[in-house]
Amino acid sequence: MEKFLITGLGNPGILYKKTRHNLGFLILDQISKKYFFSFSEKKLGFVSVLNLKKKKFFF
Repeated sequence: MEKFLITGLGNPGILYKKTRHNLGFLILDQISKKYFFSFSEKKLGFVSVLNLKKKKFFF
């Protein structure tokens, strides 16, 4: 099984919400809506795993 790590970087806080500084976050939000998965809060961020077509994606 192939594995992929996809990161979406951004800045915390309301000041940067929906700005180019959070483009990574916004893209991952769209992917999660398309493939129906959600993120869990871990130590320093949010993570999720998606199995799709014999591939494992870590977000």
